Amino acid sequence: MSLKGNLSSINLAEIIQLIGLGEKSGCLRIQSKNDSAYVFFHEGLLTYAYTKSAPINLSKMLLAKNLIPKDKVEQLFQYSKEKTMNPLDIIVKGKLMSKEMLQSLIKNTILNHVYGLFKWEEGEFEFEDNKKPKDAIMLINSNFNNVIMEGSRRVDEIDLIKKTIPSDKTPLMLSVNGIKKLQEMKIEDFEKKMISRFNGITDIYHISLLIEEIDEFDLYKHVYGFVQSKIIEALTESSYNTIKDHIDLATFLIERENYEEALREASRALLLAPFSENIISLLRLSLKQKRPEQKIVEYLKYPLMLKDIVSYNKDTIEFLEKIVSQKKVEKLSPLEVLKQGTGLLKQGKFKEAIELMTKNGPLKNKNYYLILGNCYIKINDFQGAYEAYSDYLIYDKDNPKIKKLIEVIKQRI
Repeated sequence: MSLKGNLSSINLAEIIQLIGLGEKSGCLRIQSKNDSAYVFFHEGLLTYAYTKSAPINLSKMLLAKNLIPKDKVEQLFQYSKEKTMNPLDIIVKGKLMSKEMLQSLIKNTILNHVYGLFKWEEGEFEFEDNKKPKDAIMLINSNFNNVIMEGSRRVDEIDLIKKTIPSDKTPLMLSVNGIKKLQEMKIEDFEKKMISRFNGITDIYHISLLIEEIDEFDLYKHVYGFVQSKIIEALTESSYNTIKDHIDLATFLIERENYEEALREASRALLLAPFSENIISLLRLSLKQKRPEQKIVEYLKYPLMLKDIVSYNKDTIEFLEKIVSQKKVEKLSPLEVLKQGTGLLKQGKFKEAIELMTKNGPLKNKNYYLILGNCYIKINDFQGAYEAYSDYLIYDKDNPKIKKLIEVIKQRI
């Protein structure tokens, strides 16, 4: 049978149909720019398939599905090599898995390779008569019509999904609106593993590298389901770039020790992507022992609510718990600030006075800066004293004592 060409002129479904109706035996080889695929037939039935980038690997299958402990898988293949026995026979005879379950695992893996080929739009193909697979761990017998129907269904479903998630590089993140739903719903083990990777902005490609027990199509389906439930949000390029710009600028400002501006940028990023561990870390670095605004504290509660689901570092959790557990500081009246500040100054509690007065924000009052400057002097913080006394002159610009004091402090800085 002479069958060769390009997928751009005849699609895979039509090729498989020609082979199936002709009841042909052999290998269909497809060569794309990035990969090679091999699909085997026997009298029209599909028997085996793999790609060069992802050959059929029983050990990898067993480990990915967590069906057999890792140490036993290693022992299994070592014993198989020593005794020159088929590992499938050892698994069944050793009652590690039932024969039916093992066959189903291998069959689904082979067919998933074929279904993945239906999305290939270009590639040179050629059918070689009577060529059989080498070292196949197991052959299957799948009707070509069933393969075509399932492969085509998946293509149609992926086309629908890609209207929401255009590619495997589409940025994804957890949505604040889905927290309660995620906490209440019952999710499968691999879905928990998938959600655990949302400690930042990620995508299907990077999730697939970490979760081998599910093929790309099923991963797309589950992510799409979470997007439809508003648990996961698919970001537009514009939204993603806005968040990235805030992150990059906050990083730049922290490196230059401009913590006030860095805090502003990190806060803006957090309001857009509150579950990002990277942003939380930037916020922590820019705070420098300060307490963030109450609005930011409220947003820091969200990742803490999912700490048992999302994979955050221990340091991140400790920071979140510390900030969220702190009581909101009640702002004192200007008169009370001056009164308490003066009292602490007289008691020799200079650092406590500085903390009290700066925490409540600056006052448009010369006595405020006088108390502050005196406290800085007492702890030998001459830069702080210089700034406080300079602000004092805004309200009493001709005060000779303060002017002379500033000149003396200049020589100490």
